[in-house]
Amino acid sequence: FPYTTLFRSARAALVRRGVLGPEDVVLVLDTSGSMSSSSRISLVRTAANDVIEALTIGDHFGVVEFNTYGTTLNPGGRLLQATVENKDTMKAYVNGLNAGGSTNFYGAFEEAFDLIDASTAAGATSNCHTAILFLTDGDGGSTGLYDMINQRNAAHDATV
Repeated sequence: FPYTTLFRSARAALVRRGVLGPEDVVLVLDTSGSMSSSSRISLVRTAANDVIEALTIGDHFGVVEFNTYGTTLNPGGRLLQATVENKDTMKAYVNGLNAGGSTNFYGAFEEAFDLIDASTAAGATSNCHTAILFLTDGDGGSTGLYDMINQRNAAHDATV
């Protein structure tokens, strides 16, 4: 995709200029049954891989997939430094995702914040900005989701 090259170039330029520093990025990927229609799961895989590829060595990242339950794909349950090896490993996991099950937004965000909390406690972070990227078709939801995100995010001030 042309936007991927543009995104990577712009991000790299900002990092070099000191405008944009290292980040902790958690990708939260919808793999529920509704993602099987219209090639939505393929779009999620492509977008997630593009984001992972754009990360630099100073970044830390994680991937959470969700359908009926939220599950971290990160070995050890901690954010990973964005080395070439870690990026390749996580892209392989992302490429193996399939759609099925129900949609549990609440469980997805709980898992994402648990991953951030565990990583912070273990010192496995960039110690800079945190971002949670939520890739979904929006088909589903959870009661109390907004309140839970605000409560869990208070300690991190992540961009969601």
